[in-house]
Amino acid sequence: MPWLSDVPINPLRRRGREMLSNPQVTHGMVCQGLAGPTATGRTLWRFEYDPRRAHLIVLTQSKPSWAHIVEAAGWEEADGAEARVVSLDPLVDLVALGRRFSFRVRVNPSSSTQAPNGAPARTKLVEARSAQGGRVRGARVAERSAAQQTGWFLKRTAHWGFAVPLIDSAPDDDGPHDMILDERRTVTFTKRNVQRNRVTLSTATFTGNLIVTNPQRFTESLIQGIGRGKAYGCGLITLGPPSGIGHHG
Repeated sequence: MPWLSDVPINPLRRRGREMLSNPQVTHGMVCQGLAGPTATGRTLWRFEYDPRRAHLIVLTQSKPSWAHIVEAAGWEEADGAEARVVSLDPLVDLVALGRRFSFRVRVNPSSSTQAPNGAPARTKLVEARSAQGGRVRGARVAERSAAQQTGWFLKRTAHWGFAVPLIDSAPDDDGPHDMILDERRTVTFTKRNVQRNRVTLSTATFTGNLIVTNPQRFTESLIQGIGRGKAYGCGLITLGPPSGIGHHG
């Protein structure tokens, strides 16, 4: 049974600032909230913000406990600052062919190429080819412009089991889609405090409306996440009733 959590984070506390600035730290804190082996199911998370605090949104495959995060990075015993945990099953039960939802998702738009432009990426590709006898899938390259990120996302929605409709006023099939790209961010951090294990993650956050085209695939996307970078705050789709969000882009 999947569970969706909302954990308020205090950005004025040291551990809270560390979690907000380093996805590796957040990943470790999230894993500490699960009693069973995390390898049995995908754990997804992302941060959202309101004027006073950050919210850690987490999807887990077993019921978690976030007492350690509240103690280290939240507001202990404060009214309205407790973690909320609810079952995702009632939402999953609503998934059906043609069903419409509003959605929000943060993704890591990237593609594989055999001819990367950057010197570090070329060096890694050459080293991988040498180590594996020339048989490698290619270097992973981020889609950096807004147009590239939007195109990357729309190209893959069918594989994820949904479609983003055109806005009502679109004059033809090439018109704008009912969503907006409302946040783009690049973060660089180290893994396990080893300087050579530096990770640069480019993310894009989309908000809009969708239509379910393949219920089975969409349910898998909802529970397992989409795209790459899932351990670092990407891939979690959250849903709500259809809205006019995408019409205002």
